Amino acid sequence: MTTKGIDLSKLFGTVASALVENKDALNQSDTYNHDHGDNMVEIFEVITQAMKEKSSATPAEQLAYASQLLQAKSKSGSAKLYAEGLQEASTKLQGKKTVTSNSAVTLLEAL
Repeated sequence: MTTKGIDLSKLFGTVASALVENKDALNQSDTYNHDHGDNMVEIFEVITQAMKEKSSATPAEQLAYASQLLQAKSKSGSAKLYAEGLQEASTKLQGKKTVTSNSAVTLLEAL
């Protein structure tokens, strides 16, 4: 029996859309510099872009590329942490042809 893989660009795109909808609330809850929502939207839009650009690659390759792209395009502290998490998830998903609901836990734990 084959398990259908999770489309990472759709997954991260859905998160990006939810963050766009809640960006103002996230900014308001950030009492230090009021830009957490902006940063999170940027982070997940970059990740989504990376997933789309590498859609034919393995999940590990997509995640590694997203990590590199995020490091190059965003300088926030949150972006650095997400880039590290993406790289960790990439390492843990080496050899996997798809992300399934079972292996998605590994991705979530890394992020």
